[in-house]
Amino acid sequence: FRELSEALAANRGVNFFHDPWMGTSRQGETTKSLKAEPMPDGSGGIFLNLTVASGGGRVEKLNIAVSFQEFAVFREVRATA
Repeated sequence: FRELSEALAANRGVNFFHDPWMGTSRQGETTKSLKAEPMPDGSGGIFLNLTVASGGGRVEKLNIAVSFQEFAVFREVRATA
């Protein structure tokens, strides 16, 4: 969460990638990617894009817009946890 907050504070995006089978014969069978980037309007909000690719070419995508106020709540909850 810190890396995400710092990247967005610097007005740049960040990408996270996960392959649960990395280092095995099943590597690349399933991959997960989370991309977060600032909204282009400069409002302080962010776009979150989650992509999960599974065997057989199946790809699922989820795109969420998070306002500055919503992200501020996430940061506050995280700080008090």
